[in-house]
Amino acid sequence: MPSRWKSNPRLFVAGLWLWICAQHLGAQEFPDLLLTNAAQIRQLAPSVAAQQLPARIHGVVTYYDLTNHLAFVQDVTAGTYVDPVWRVTDTRDSITPITAGLIVELSGRTQEGRFAPFLSHNPTALILGQSDGFPEPLHPMRHLLLDPTFHSQWVELDVFIRDAELDAGRLLLRCAFGPRNFDAFVTGDWKNRGIPASLKRSDARIRGVYGSIFNDRRQLVDMRLFVPSVEQITVLDPGMAAAFARPPTRIGEIMQFNPHPTERIHLTGTVLAHIVGESLYLRGADGAIRADTPHADLLLPGQTVDVVGFPRAGQIRPLLLDTIVKAGRLDTPPAPIELNADQVQHHPIDGDLVRMEARLIDHFERPGNSLLLFQSDDITFHARLLEKQPIPATLKPGSWVRLTGVCVLSGNGNIEVEESTDSLRGPISQAVGFSLILRGLNDIEILRSPPWWTPGRLRSLGVVLFVVTGAAFLWGAMLRRKVHQQTAVIADQVRREQVAEERSRIARELHDTLEQQLVGITMQLDTAASRIDHAPDRARASIDLARAMLRRSQTDARQSVWDLRSTDLSRIQLDEALREMVEPLNQDSGPQITVETKGPFPTRLDGVAKNHLLRIAQESLTNSLKHASAKHVHILLSVSTERIELEIRDDGRGFKLPGQAGAHFGLMGIRERAAKLNAALDIESRPGRGTSIRLSAPTSHEIPS
Repeated sequence: MPSRWKSNPRLFVAGLWLWICAQHLGAQEFPDLLLTNAAQIRQLAPSVAAQQLPARIHGVVTYYDLTNHLAFVQDVTAGTYVDPVWRVTDTRDSITPITAGLIVELSGRTQEGRFAPFLSHNPTALILGQSDGFPEPLHPMRHLLLDPTFHSQWVELDVFIRDAELDAGRLLLRCAFGPRNFDAFVTGDWKNRGIPASLKRSDARIRGVYGSIFNDRRQLVDMRLFVPSVEQITVLDPGMAAAFARPPTRIGEIMQFNPHPTERIHLTGTVLAHIVGESLYLRGADGAIRADTPHADLLLPGQTVDVVGFPRAGQIRPLLLDTIVKAGRLDTPPAPIELNADQVQHHPIDGDLVRMEARLIDHFERPGNSLLLFQSDDITFHARLLEKQPIPATLKPGSWVRLTGVCVLSGNGNIEVEESTDSLRGPISQAVGFSLILRGLNDIEILRSPPWWTPGRLRSLGVVLFVVTGAAFLWGAMLRRKVHQQTAVIADQVRREQVAEERSRIARELHDTLEQQLVGITMQLDTAASRIDHAPDRARASIDLARAMLRRSQTDARQSVWDLRSTDLSRIQLDEALREMVEPLNQDSGPQITVETKGPFPTRLDGVAKNHLLRIAQESLTNSLKHASAKHVHILLSVSTERIELEIRDDGRGFKLPGQAGAHFGLMGIRERAAKLNAALDIESRPGRGTSIRLSAPTSHEIPS
């Protein structure tokens, strides 16, 4: 409650009675009730103010801006916002424009407002004259600046004007009041007027109306100041000259305990890097610091500077805010501190110039600068390139480089409970990462170009190999399927050709043997029939000869039947086929045929190779029995992992080599089959000494058909 009410008991009681009546009875209960001061309007509850109570206040216009729909009036009790659209009457001869400083009497009705009740409904304004001055201002304390009781009140603040600019015809001042920043608006037409240079970066005392910024729940969230004219601004220290006159502070002493603290400090140092309009990094005798400043002229590395700013605690090290810079001479650029990535987080180098080696992972172009991602000592960090230049083509991901830049440490911003006590005895490092600010492309020195086998190329090669391998597997599967189909066709065709060949051979043998023998038998029987009456002895001899020829035909017929049954050798082994062939030929009174086998069975021979070997044995056996009249025939079949050997020996008549008997005994067919088997063939025979046929063939699948 305002102090004037406490000093005037009558006024306090009247206001309290009026507030109670308005709260409990409402305006409709008191049609003749009239509010007579600003404090009574401010005391109303929103629901009561919405009843449009009549009010008449007598006070001084503290701010008036019809363009932005702003008007404030303050009487001896308080200040209030009023509807700026007035119906004006003047006690003087002519009506003057409404400005701050006029004494007025406003009559209107109340409205609840979005934050506080005010005088509304196009109030009638009676202008009584010009005031000798503005009301006595209130002086908010820094920790109470955001207090709803200051709403619409005339206040006075000692601030630091950070910057000044134009905003919709008004002069906008960016002010700092201790740790809090706010905007101050100065009325007037400033479009054709220059901004006073003395206002920028200066300490000033400002008087104006406290304007509230609120949310939709009628809660104060921030404030601004409405200044009626530039005359309400008094510059106390232009450009912070007094601060520059003080002796410089050492960087290492900033934010240390000081029984005689100052609001701002003076530093000297050498420029490490300057981000125009944003921040300045400088190095002193005992460390480095970042100073936030809107300084518009580029400061070069090595340039000496004097700065004045407000010290604030950063995440790791203190920094300066709202810094004013005075540039000095240009000297030799400072040398960087040589470190590796692991050492950075354990050294007090926040804001200082460092040099390290790292490998480039990637880079990104951004508006105004470029961002590069590096890795060193298993630590990943990024670097910001200030130059508005594209990354050169020679700087590729994977390159090993030497970087020179300003190190910016980042911390978690928290101190654990158990650490808080330790912090009273010693410092606690909270650095959890860092980044670099690169001043230009000269801060990047390429040491080694990336290897050709970059991760991207390896990924591409992997994809290509995967595709090629998949295509090869697919093509191989299709090829195997095609080969299997074609092999089946060829095998079927070979089987048909073998059957046809064997049938032709058997037909020839039937024609050459059985048919001729049957003709001979028929002739002998005819001879016997013609001689049986007059030459019975000779008829009996013809019958005996026919009987012998018939037995021979029976043997040949059995051989032909076996040939027809043994055409498919893919399902039985060669030794079994030999025994099956010999079994019907072994007779009690006939030749003795023995079969001997050695080696591992089954073999790797296919059906075609087994057929050739079986036919060679069959042809040799036929020659031994039919032409050589052998009494004993021995067949030896030997198999190893590499070769198969077949030997047929008999004790027949034999023959001369070479001679005309070769074709009669079927040696030509044996040689042809041996050639198809890629086999070595050896034939030994002498008249009266028998015959030996030896054949040696490989057991591999490459035997030609």
